[in-house]
Amino acid sequence: MAELRQNTWQLDEWYAQAVAGNAEYNGAGQLWMFGRNNEYQLTNFPSFPPGTSSSWFSSPVQLTSASGTWTDGGNNPGGSTSAFGVKSDGSIWVWGKAGPTNSLGLNQPGNTTASSPKQVMAAPSGGYTSRIVMGEENVQMAVTNNGEMYVWGQGNYGQLGLNQPGPGDAMKQSSPTQLPGTWSMNFITDGISSLATKTDGTLWSWGRSQTGQLGLNQGNPNIKISSPTQVGTDTNWSTTKHHLFQKTGAVGCSKQDGTMWVWGWNGDAGVLGLSQSGGQTTKSRSSPTQLPGTTWGTYGTSTSVAMSVKTD
Repeated sequence: MAELRQNTWQLDEWYAQAVAGNAEYNGAGQLWMFGRNNEYQLTNFPSFPPGTSSSWFSSPVQLTSASGTWTDGGNNPGGSTSAFGVKSDGSIWVWGKAGPTNSLGLNQPGNTTASSPKQVMAAPSGGYTSRIVMGEENVQMAVTNNGEMYVWGQGNYGQLGLNQPGPGDAMKQSSPTQLPGTWSMNFITDGISSLATKTDGTLWSWGRSQTGQLGLNQGNPNIKISSPTQVGTDTNWSTTKHHLFQKTGAVGCSKQDGTMWVWGWNGDAGVLGLSQSGGQTTKSRSSPTQLPGTTWGTYGTSTSVAMSVKTD
């Protein structure tokens, strides 16, 4: 294989080499990782023992410890101690450290560590596509293309949506547990609250409403809802993945008519985009509020920045 140019990456470098005449191109379906590996979140590479100062990868390293081709992958957006991958048959795999919340979903006690990919959800006969998101250190959610949603991890705020009694371990699920309903691929969790659209275009939320991020017009920061509750009555919320996103209490979701709606915490920098100064809880929104325009598409936000790609 032609030598990869070090530290010079562009969109799909493997494809760029292929069209340049590399007959050995085989990049499709490979999963590559880089960054910190202190808790096996990049899986077990013997030359870099986890927990040592050498357990960092500043260039991409291919995951080869699990056979098959991959269609998706990512890591825990909070503590980054766990990671996941989705194979082309729809099976879901996890690795890294679970912590006390059973977030790996392997039906093992807390603080379990998996140093190589372990299958957490199998693909049924015929296969299907799946999508998974991780919410900080607490919650994992997965949806299959037949509309089944599975959740596992910590449910102390009701963020699993399983209407569980408390306290303590009674609110944890150490293996994937199905939520009723037929769900789309447009869903998200930040580990405290969860939101998702169903295939009929309705929007649902559950968990803790600290700053109105459930969108249920509730201002009390101590409200906890332990089962999915519909947001409004509209049936035209987007069912396309990445059209719903939240971070640190700020939420945004587009509708099928191209409008964008935001709610939750305005942050200290006006992340809701409503032309108001941030930094005050009173300037948050507890129900969806429309942004101007009708060509909104995908959406993403962090603590202080929000971005969207329009359909034009």
